[in-house]
Amino acid sequence: MGQSLSQLLVHAIFSTKDRRSFLRSKELRNEIYAYMAGILKNLECHPIKIGGVEDHVHIGIETAEFGRPCRAGPGWGPTQGER
Repeated sequence: MGQSLSQLLVHAIFSTKDRRSFLRSKELRNEIYAYMAGILKNLECHPIKIGGVEDHVHIGIETAEFGRPCRAGPGWGPTQGER
C-alpha cells in the first residue's frame, strides 16, 4: 500500500518593535537565538537555522513529524520580567 508523506518547511521573520536596532550585540543575538531554538524544540519543531541582524531575526523551521505542524499556544514568548 502506498504512503502519503509531507514535510513542512517554514521561514519566519521576526522584527524588533518599531524596527529598533535592539540586537546590536553579537552576544545578545546568540543568546536570543539559543532561547528561540529551545522554544522550538519544546514545541517539537526542528530549528534548521536561526540568524539575523540588529533589527530582525530569520528562523528556518521543519515540523517534528511529517504532516504535523509545530504545537504552539498563546504566551510562548518571553515576558518583560524574564529579560
